[in-house]
Amino acid sequence: MKKLIGLICAYEGRHIDRKNNAKEIAKEYGWTEENSGRKICQLYDFYCSPTNRIAIPDEETRTTLKNKIQLFNSAIPHLSPEAKLRALEDIKSLERQYETIYSWISHRI
Repeated sequence: MKKLIGLICAYEGRHIDRKNNAKEIAKEYGWTEENSGRKICQLYDFYCSPTNRIAIPDEETRTTLKNKIQLFNSAIPHLSPEAKLRALEDIKSLERQYETIYSWISHRI
């Protein structure tokens, strides 16, 4: 859920700052643990970078990439029309990369 909150805020351009609003945003989404605001802020910072959103790290596996695509799809209903378009572009990019990487591997087996 924290990943989803960070992702939604990044797409919506809703700035999260540890000192000013991270804790309040965490509470808004039902996270009240001591470090919730900090973690959501870290995830927001990560997802603000288009490279981080769509890059495939070396350690990414078929399952983690599928989970990443599912996470992005789960954000769609919570996004404004403009943010939704950006998210859909990222999803298409991730799906193309998935097909390129894993269809090639499947054909070799």
